[in-house]
Amino acid sequence: MSKQDVTPTGLHPHDERINAQSPSLPVRTVNQVRHDEQLLQQTFPNQQLVAWAGACAARWLQENGELVANAIIWVLAGPGHNGADAYVCARHLHNRGYTVRLFSLNPNSTATQLARAAWLQDGGQIETEFPPLASTLANERPSWILDGLFGIGLNRAPQGQAAQWISEVHVYQRVSQTRVLALDIPSGLDANNGNPHGENCLRADATLTFLSLKPGLLTGAAADYRGELWLASWPHSPDESDQINHPSEATQQARLNSLACFQALLPQRQANSHKGIAGTACLIGGADGMEGALLLAAQAALLSGAGKVYLQTLATQADTANLLMRMAQPELLGLPTGWSATLEHTLQHAQAIAIGPGLGQTTAAQQHLLALLQYRPGLARQIAHPNAPNTAPSASTDWQQRGLPPLILDADALNLLANHPAIRQALQQYSGSRILTPHPLEAARLLGCDVATVQADRLSAARLLARQYAAWIVLKGSGSVICGPDERVWINVTGNASLATAGTGDILTGTLSSLLAQGMSVLPAIQAAVWLHGYAAELAWADFAHSAAAQRPFTAPATRLGDRPFADSHRTQPSPTPNSAQGLRGLTATELGKFIRIALNQWLH
Repeated sequence: MSKQDVTPTGLHPHDERINAQSPSLPVRTVNQVRHDEQLLQQTFPNQQLVAWAGACAARWLQENGELVANAIIWVLAGPGHNGADAYVCARHLHNRGYTVRLFSLNPNSTATQLARAAWLQDGGQIETEFPPLASTLANERPSWILDGLFGIGLNRAPQGQAAQWISEVHVYQRVSQTRVLALDIPSGLDANNGNPHGENCLRADATLTFLSLKPGLLTGAAADYRGELWLASWPHSPDESDQINHPSEATQQARLNSLACFQALLPQRQANSHKGIAGTACLIGGADGMEGALLLAAQAALLSGAGKVYLQTLATQADTANLLMRMAQPELLGLPTGWSATLEHTLQHAQAIAIGPGLGQTTAAQQHLLALLQYRPGLARQIAHPNAPNTAPSASTDWQQRGLPPLILDADALNLLANHPAIRQALQQYSGSRILTPHPLEAARLLGCDVATVQADRLSAARLLARQYAAWIVLKGSGSVICGPDERVWINVTGNASLATAGTGDILTGTLSSLLAQGMSVLPAIQAAVWLHGYAAELAWADFAHSAAAQRPFTAPATRLGDRPFADSHRTQPSPTPNSAQGLRGLTATELGKFIRIALNQWLH
């Protein structure tokens, strides 16, 4: 190996796969990454950064690419720094005995000059045209194609020869099962928002990103283009780590929503416990024809550990609806319709309130939401978790002084909030924590824009919602975005397309209300609910894959915990399976709630 192949002293390639169990890593925008690179270049010349990135890519392919002796690898080099990384990687692989063909968009670009010269010096050749597909299939089939065409700075659709090459790469993927590794980001994918620049965006089987995660690899359409996501972290001292990951700049930093954010704060129980200690949640919704949404949320609250779950339906035949829901789930506690002393008593003893699943947008629903937001009981209440020290408040202390319980607004409660200024004004007067859980269409209504605007910058949309409504925000979707009133952001990495079915949002609402009722603080409760919600979908897919491998029928999890043989192995080593991002087709919301119970108990103990 020649000297140019050696990374700077002590800077050995290291990478880690990003999955459900990753730590809460920083997520950096393009401008922030550029800032980090400038800081690094004060100590390390740019060619050393290029040498390190290329070495990381070569090592990744050797360790994870299942390369056989004399494997054929094609490398696509663009005109910028990504192209230079690709040259270095090609040279490493060439010097280790693999058959490497390098295709360059611009064999004379300045940015790749040094890496290109080293590649040629070691006997490499540069090609500028793809060979015909028929001749390639007859004579050679590349095991991997390395995408080094464009990096995080691209802000337009790939055009011309680049677009043609991307289209041909997709043909090789389909016809010859060639796999694709993208350097830093798939060519054509926006690094800030996860949206493709036009139709010709490369779909990678894996992406190895450098220095830090980018929002565009975690949210929006990212999961459909990035494949498995890996991070090559820069090896440096703790002092440098603080400087790199937390620069003194006005732009706020996002982080990965991970198990480490909340696992130590999950609700624990003593042996000497009772249902009152496990907390009370009150859920409101379920208008005519939508009672099922309320039932799903209430079942999820029970499955995730709430001691008592009250539900109030706005159905015209409330008694019948209550009876049917309690027949489906006998543990639920029904409340009479309308405003009543019974409802007030329940609200005074609940540790979490959720309104919206199946609520509807009728005048009655509007009035009920407004009454809830404006309600202040005359007597004191203890809103602390029941397991807290039992100190009786003074009878002269009113509810607002003691603080109101967290209030979750979901589904039609969000639509009513968007359409009625009186409700918005009343929400501003609610002194407890406000949590809004919109999907992109609901978020667009709340912001008075279209869905495309929300999806064009999901992080900014979540921050704007948090600012306008002084609330905690969960902007749902692939790579759900959590944002606090202080506009700090976390991006969730768990989940798959199994969640794209009716009722899964209600499951999230019920799970969140349950964790709040059990005494978790607002931020870790939101982080846990969102993470568990996505992780349960991954468990469902893993269970299906296990069932298929064992040649036994797939069944939804039974009531007995631990009856699923995949659970322990998935906890320690979640195994990637083909098309896992697509999830389990046909997973129902009811089944999802049961997988949440399994997920919660896996990480509780």
